[in-house]
Amino acid sequence: MKTLFTACFIILSFSFNCFATWALISTDELVKESDLIVIGTLHSVSRYTKDNVDYSEGEIVVEKVISGNIKTTEGFPLKLGDEIKFKWQASTLIVCPRLDHSGNENVKGVWLLEVESDGTVSANYPRRFNSLDEMSEIKKILRKTKVRETSQRIKLLNENPLTITNQQIQNSDTLENQTIAPIKTPAIVGNYSTSNALLVALFSLGLYWILYRSRFKIR
Repeated sequence: MKTLFTACFIILSFSFNCFATWALISTDELVKESDLIVIGTLHSVSRYTKDNVDYSEGEIVVEKVISGNIKTTEGFPLKLGDEIKFKWQASTLIVCPRLDHSGNENVKGVWLLEVESDGTVSANYPRRFNSLDEMSEIKKILRKTKVRETSQRIKLLNENPLTITNQQIQNSDTLENQTIAPIKTPAIVGNYSTSNALLVALFSLGLYWILYRSRFKIR
C-alpha cells in the first residue's frame, strides 16, 4: 500500500509539471517591456549547469534593427552583421514549463530583447522569439507604442570596423591640437675664399680711382 501511494505521488508530480504552462503575456506587453527588437539568427548555443541552474548562451547575428535606439559600448548604432551575446537560464529542477531557446538556433526570426548591464541581451519568455510571419503584427503594435528607453549599451562579440576609424579620427585630432615646433635650418653660407674677397676689393678701389681722376680731366 505504501509503495502504491508513493508511485501515485510520483505520477501526480510529473503530471503537474508536464501540464504546467507559461502565463499568457500579450505581444503588446512584450513589445513595451523590450529594449530592442531585431531580426536576427541565433548561433553557437552552449550550456553549463551550476547550483541546480542551467545557464545557456549564444550569439545573435543582427540582420536588421526594427526598434530601439540602442548603441554599442563604442557609441555606434547596431548594424547588419553585428554579433551580440544572448543569455538565458532555467532551473534544473523544473521540467515544464521551461525556458529554452536552443530550439531557435539557426532560425532567423524577430527577437524582442532586453539589454542587461553587462552588455549582453536576454529574452526571459518563450514568445520573445517570433517567426518572420509575426513581423506585420509587431509593426502594427509599434505604430501605437514604443519600446522601453534604456541607457544600457551592447557589447559586440565581433570587431566593429568603425572602432578603428574612430581611433584614427581621435589620433588626428590629437595631432592637430599639438604645438608644432618650428624647424630650425642652418643658414646657407657662400663658399667664398679670402683671395677672392681681396681681388674684389682691389677691383672696386681701382674703379673708384679711375672715376676720381676722370672727374678732374673733365673740368
